[in-house]
Amino acid sequence: MSRGSIAVPDVVGLTFVSAHSLGRAAGLQVLGYAPDGSPIATDSEGIVVEQDPPAFETTKVGRQLRLRVGRGDGGAKDPEPRVPEPLERRDFADLGDPDDERDLVPV
Repeated sequence: MSRGSIAVPDVVGLTFVSAHSLGRAAGLQVLGYAPDGSPIATDSEGIVVEQDPPAFETTKVGRQLRLRVGRGDGGAKDPEPRVPEPLERRDFADLGDPDDERDLVPV
């Protein structure tokens, strides 16, 4: 790398707070965006799902690191689970199910 060049850190999968810290420490100007394109607060606990420039690319100090931030990690501020509940096969035929087939329902 030449003088004034850095390798972009890999921040996908980190919270925006952590990614912001890593990017700033590397010398980049970090900007976060929600999926709808609106800017997000620097204290957002959302998860980075995409970054530009890509990880490990060589770039100049001071360049923008644009991060698309998705939902949180399921903590107190985001009560919905990130992974759907497992499905279980149940036979509803004995309950008068009109199609008389097995259905997949949340456990």
